[in-house]
Amino acid sequence: MMRLRQFLVRLANLLTRRSLDSRLRSEIEDHIALQTADNIRAGMPAEEARRRAVLKFGAVEAVKEDYRDQQSIPFFENLLRDVRYAIRILWKAPAFSAVAVIVLALGIGANTAIFSIIDSVLLRPLPVRDADRLVVVPLASSRTGDYLPDMSYPDYASYKAQATAFSDMIAYSLDSGAITFPDQSTTRAEFLNYVTGNFFSALGVRPLLGRLIQPEDERNGEVVVLGYSFWKQHLSGDPGIIGKSVLLNGRPVTVIGVVPRQFHGVASFVETDVYAPLGEMQAGRVHDLWTTRNEGGLLALAYLKPGVTLAEARASVRVVAARLAAQFPEVDKDVSADVLPERLARPSAGTASALPLIVSVFLGLAFVVLAVACVNLVNLLLARAQVRAGEIAVRASLGASRSRLMRQLLTESLLLGCMGGAAGLLVSACCMSLLARVGRPIDIPIRLDFSFDWRIFAYAFAVSILAGTLAGVTPALRASRVKLNTWLHESGRTLTGGRHTHRLRNALVITQVSGCFVLLIVGGLFIRVLERTQQMDLGFDPHHVLIAQMDLSSMGLSKTRSTEFYDELIREVRALPGVESAAYSRTRPFGNSNMGTLVAAEGKTAAKDHQIGMYDYVDPQYFSTLRVAMLQGRNFAETDNTSSPRVAIINQEMARKFWPNEDAVGKRFSMLSDPGAPFIQVIGIAKNALTNDPTGRPLPYFYLPFTQTYSSFHVLNVRSSLDPKDLSVEIERNVHKLIPGLAVMLMTMQDSLQSANGFFIFHLASDIAGAMALIGFIVALVGVYGLISYSAAGRTHEVGIRMALGAMRREVLFMFLRDAIVLVGTSLAIGALLALAVGRLMKGLLIGVSPYDPLTFFATAVTVAAAAIFASYVPARHAARLDPMVALRHE
Repeated sequence: MMRLRQFLVRLANLLTRRSLDSRLRSEIEDHIALQTADNIRAGMPAEEARRRAVLKFGAVEAVKEDYRDQQSIPFFENLLRDVRYAIRILWKAPAFSAVAVIVLALGIGANTAIFSIIDSVLLRPLPVRDADRLVVVPLASSRTGDYLPDMSYPDYASYKAQATAFSDMIAYSLDSGAITFPDQSTTRAEFLNYVTGNFFSALGVRPLLGRLIQPEDERNGEVVVLGYSFWKQHLSGDPGIIGKSVLLNGRPVTVIGVVPRQFHGVASFVETDVYAPLGEMQAGRVHDLWTTRNEGGLLALAYLKPGVTLAEARASVRVVAARLAAQFPEVDKDVSADVLPERLARPSAGTASALPLIVSVFLGLAFVVLAVACVNLVNLLLARAQVRAGEIAVRASLGASRSRLMRQLLTESLLLGCMGGAAGLLVSACCMSLLARVGRPIDIPIRLDFSFDWRIFAYAFAVSILAGTLAGVTPALRASRVKLNTWLHESGRTLTGGRHTHRLRNALVITQVSGCFVLLIVGGLFIRVLERTQQMDLGFDPHHVLIAQMDLSSMGLSKTRSTEFYDELIREVRALPGVESAAYSRTRPFGNSNMGTLVAAEGKTAAKDHQIGMYDYVDPQYFSTLRVAMLQGRNFAETDNTSSPRVAIINQEMARKFWPNEDAVGKRFSMLSDPGAPFIQVIGIAKNALTNDPTGRPLPYFYLPFTQTYSSFHVLNVRSSLDPKDLSVEIERNVHKLIPGLAVMLMTMQDSLQSANGFFIFHLASDIAGAMALIGFIVALVGVYGLISYSAAGRTHEVGIRMALGAMRREVLFMFLRDAIVLVGTSLAIGALLALAVGRLMKGLLIGVSPYDPLTFFATAVTVAAAAIFASYVPARHAARLDPMVALRHE
């Protein structure tokens, strides 16, 4: 306790140093004055009496230092002194300080921006209770290990009741819908969640207004809860909406509450607009949601019991899966379950294995940018230290220890690091602001939370300290070795600092340019991936196609009336001017409602022969509208109806997988999600069409005729000779003429391709990688320019002698350019080897592009070489144009 009290007293004295020094000065003066008075009374003259008093007291400054050491904390005292001196030094060199801070700001800003994205998407916990115990429970194929898209309500109920590892379990379904408010205005809820009754209570979410969905609402509650942003945007935050009746997809429901501002749903970067109980989802279904096991649609999350590990939870759900497979083999055979931490299953369970690689690649790019910036700062500090070599040598000669000199120089570099970090946060904020304004996928309301929190601050601070330390260590070590005679010997007439400094600075520039080359290669490869995806053969023609999505569920219409609506609508659309053809489908390319199931060929009952196949319901005109080539067999006909045998058209990949080296036309298969149903006969084979996998990998796919089933959800595909957007108003007018208030989502096929499930991720990856490469490129060029400029300035006297002895200007110019060419050539060779290694590591992310793509390597090498030579040419040309007499008088 005594030591703690002494520490606090010393800390307080540190904060009140001026008053402490004033009191000490006054006490010393009083003591000397008293001794002087005693000496005068002893008969000494006044001057002699004071001199004797001062001599008796001793060294005043030494006494002050001893007193401060006793009354304050020497470490903090010296640190403050070093910081004050560093501020004065940097203030006296504004150009150097500005360049250093800008270079660091770019490197730290890039790192902080990347970390902010990763934090927002992957690291930031959901604003729910005990987020660290929240896990995702996906179903998976026990044969292939692939995750299945969703689970049925009976399966969810079984896992909730029987999995002993969970304290609670919730489920929800993703959809979209139309909300009609009391003033008759209709808006689209882009992200509608149907949730179980315990959804909010399990997550510990409390309402901002009203109440939230409760267990008794799950099956029969005709209620909705509004998301905070949706409530603010469309209702201006009107609290009077609570208790009002609105229409959800044409059905009357009551608004009972609004979620708090910080809760955006359980999808980490998606803004949920409306929450409704599962009973509202059941309203538009043909099959009974509560009892049908082969109808999915739900995603499940659970809370681990305290102390339960992931391994124990996985064992628990697999026991339940085995039990269900035994009880319901026609549906749950070959189906298992898994448990994943919620943060590792973003945005879906299928991405869990790829996330570490993706995060590592982009954090690695950011660190390369930081490394290039730090190397640039090292070069600047080396040059700065050489300019100050005389000052450092004199200080060393006067008794300053090497550790004292190093501490001062490191303090300056750390101060630069902190200043660069502060500027980097501003750069990061600007980058985040720009990213927030870029185009986003039209089908999902993506929300990226870039609000500043302690993780981002801590990351930026740690990066700043790291950058300042890494950049300052080498210059501090070299500068602290300088002795007065060494400085006079090596730098008497130049600023170059000797051969050792030359070699070190050349090595640093090579490091910069090599790092820049790697960044540009990675950025170029991602751009090539994007270019490749934009040019790949999709198997259909997306140009001049307009898509209109509609869902008649919960509209209170009979199956007959719904069918009549869709028939009448397509007749009117086909009659519109400019329309070449129109057809319905159940899904759209790269949409969020793709369907898949396990498929078994007739006669193949073994589990190893089952394959996951994606499928769609389409009209006979679908293939001509999207221009999907029929390779064999026939198209659907109007006679393929509910009274005729079930038929399908399959793609080439499905034919290859199920019937290799056989004619697939006439073969039959079954959908395991539809047990007991008749076999489906293959009547045709269509070209592979990429509709749900943007990587270009063809998947087994089959088409079923709409005439043999019913769905309340339809996608209208319209091919026009005009601009598709010109048709949108007419199509929406026709829809509302037939059913007023029905929500319709309109987009072009090109927009659909760029959706969240499509090529959007490639755009984002290429943008981020390109930005990192550009920043690294700029910083590296600054380094090359700085080196040649400094070299030219340091060799001015040499240039004067050469020119006085007859050297031509072009010879002097070539002398500097030759050095630059050697540096750049060496850098490109080293950078190419590093880029080959990095490309091999990220091979899994380069869809359709070789990590050793020769075009990317050649174009990058030419770009870096040309830019570096140009950056060298400017200072070299300036040196070559010097007047010989001016150069000889230099220094």
